[in-house]
Amino acid sequence: MKKYFKKHLFDEKSFHKDIQTYGSLYVFCYGFANLESPAYKGFMQSLTDDFDNYKVYFAPNKALAYSIGLEKELTPEAQRLRPGDCGYTTKEFDTGLHEIGIMLDGDDCSGVLLTNKTEDEVLSKFREYREFDFVNAGSTPMETLVFEKGEVLVLPPVASAEKLCPELEKLGMPVELSDQNIKLTERFVVCEVGKHVTEEAADIMILLGVKMFDFVLLPLGCWSRTTKQTKRFHLPLPCRS
Repeated sequence: MKKYFKKHLFDEKSFHKDIQTYGSLYVFCYGFANLESPAYKGFMQSLTDDFDNYKVYFAPNKALAYSIGLEKELTPEAQRLRPGDCGYTTKEFDTGLHEIGIMLDGDDCSGVLLTNKTEDEVLSKFREYREFDFVNAGSTPMETLVFEKGEVLVLPPVASAEKLCPELEKLGMPVELSDQNIKLTERFVVCEVGKHVTEEAADIMILLGVKMFDFVLLPLGCWSRTTKQTKRFHLPLPCRS
């Protein structure tokens, strides 16, 4: 995003004007998105095209945080500090926004979405962007992958059962070749939610064409201009090593 920040300088004046124009403000994390993919770029374009309802701001998170404000009120000592001074901070731009500023200050990969849509509509909109990729060893999968005894594996279209079976066996998977199919000889857990994926499990999923890692945009919290209330979202985070 550094190139983006250099090309698109943060306009604090426009940012403040838009905060006073749109009904609510959302903080979202783009650290789990594939920023170079056509799907991501298409999603961002859909927000840009619907400018009556959405406005997105990207900037270094410190800049966004200071612009929104990190404190409800400033002490006399804090008021005397200037940018660059140790302990420098800023007063919230509007009531309740300091909580949003704190969210931004604690995350290096966050953007701001200003919108007139309802919370349900916004969360639904964020879910429109989702991609899958192979899970790396050491990552935490979003799902548990289990094969039962006697289950026949569904192979990728170009895969050969005869060639694939011995490779899976070397990786510790209890399989056998049966009538040009690969069958489990006993129950086998490839990976589990909340547990780090082993190198063998990661290789197994690549061989089987199983993509389980989510590329997503994660809403972190929101603020309402009407109620001045802030809400935090507690959504599961995909974790990649």
